[in-house]
Amino acid sequence: METRIRERQGDVEIECVGEEAFVLDRLPKLVADLLLEISSGGVATPATPAQPQPPASAPALGPGLMSIAGEVHDYWSDAPIDGAKLKTLGLAPELQGQADAAGKFVMSGEVTGGTAAIVVTAKDYIETGNGRREFAAGVNSLTVFAVAAADLRLQLTLIGESTSTKTSTLIIDLRDAAGSPLEAVSSANLALSAGGNSAGRGPIFFGPAGFDSNQVMSYAFNGRALAMFLDVPAGPVTLSLFGPDESGGWLRTEMSLVARAGAVMLLEAKLPG
Repeated sequence: METRIRERQGDVEIECVGEEAFVLDRLPKLVADLLLEISSGGVATPATPAQPQPPASAPALGPGLMSIAGEVHDYWSDAPIDGAKLKTLGLAPELQGQADAAGKFVMSGEVTGGTAAIVVTAKDYIETGNGRREFAAGVNSLTVFAVAAADLRLQLTLIGESTSTKTSTLIIDLRDAAGSPLEAVSSANLALSAGGNSAGRGPIFFGPAGFDSNQVMSYAFNGRALAMFLDVPAGPVTLSLFGPDESGGWLRTEMSLVARAGAVMLLEAKLPG
């Protein structure tokens, strides 16, 4: 299958087309090397003499090439999103890219690694932040999602609500330690805070008819158990989740994210194993 990617560094943009295996496995390094040569004026960097290697226990020194490759899908229908734009938030330097007609994307650059969220924008879609995760030098593969503006309006209409450009909407995919949908989570077991104080309005749980203010606990539907917070203030927030373990005890996990004003934030909250 032919795959197309577009890479940008500063004012330089390169578009490449090729077979999918070549684009995902070999092209990221070639593109990054080409961008580096162009940005340095087209003069190749001279090779340096071999240096003594650090002990095996020492961390690698210097910057490394990072590639983030995968697909962009619609959060509700799982259909690929043609032409979606992506960027990282948290890396240095940040990466950006654009998906092809099949929703496939590759973002590459000289990055040592770090924790970052991926933000997706596309026509007819609300800006969507995918929860922070760790990226390492080398190839990172993942699927990210975006929420259609019409779908979010429909879900909020069901409960008589609407979005705000000043706050964020947070949708949480609740999972147990094995990765299965986590049911029977009540409002007493799920909390959102900012600066040590309660933040947002919720949780509102997803039921058979969609998000429902009368739903009193999480419910597994179509492979997910979802909860939502409205009017989440822009900035750092922390989600706390309590849930049962296999022995009948209780587990707690906390997750942090940075909410973006006017955006919908997606977060997977999983109990520790």
